[in-house]
Amino acid sequence: VELDHWSVCYLKSIYWAIITMITTGFGDIKPINHEETIVCVVSMYFGVILASISIANLTSLFLSMDRAFTEHQQKMDALNKYMRYRHLPKELSARIVAFYEYQWLQLK
Repeated sequence: VELDHWSVCYLKSIYWAIITMITTGFGDIKPINHEETIVCVVSMYFGVILASISIANLTSLFLSMDRAFTEHQQKMDALNKYMRYRHLPKELSARIVAFYEYQWLQLK
């Protein structure tokens, strides 16, 4: 078996790893012997685990962002109700709302 230049082997291995992780593979690079088959199977399992963890983390991130925004909106609604209850001037109410919006944007 003739080996390719190291850069070609490296490129093919990166290609194979990415295809294995994101799809079921095109089948153009196949294991030939028993050891290569074991490496392929182990790599596929790690790819599935990595993809699952990544999707779970992204889902958690989006849910926490939405939860924080919902909590902020609820607090702002309560603030607006309180300011209306106390009959604060519109200019003062607008400044207070602007302050809390600014604070939320800086800390989120």
